[in-house]
Amino acid sequence: MTFHPERAPLRVRPVSASVADLTLDTVDEAYTALRVSPEADALLVHDDPEGVAHPLAWTHENNGCRAAYSALGHDAEAYASPLAPELIRRLSRWLLA
Repeated sequence: MTFHPERAPLRVRPVSASVADLTLDTVDEAYTALRVSPEADALLVHDDPEGVAHPLAWTHENNGCRAAYSALGHDAEAYASPLAPELIRRLSRWLLA
């Protein structure tokens, strides 16, 4: 079941070269146990206290149709950090390419 702990400082980890240069500290809700298609390409994850990686952003392409998702950016404080707005810019560029 998907859940998230309270909003708090969050460290995310890139698992794709396309986001390896992003600032990875933010304050946000760490969505956990999201069901993600195995065909999706995870971009960012967060590790729970047990060390399990949970995807926070991914892309997927199938038959020329593209989809992108970010679980980040729940409030003004999350968007005040560079991570959420830059991730949205990159996902938008990827969708429109």
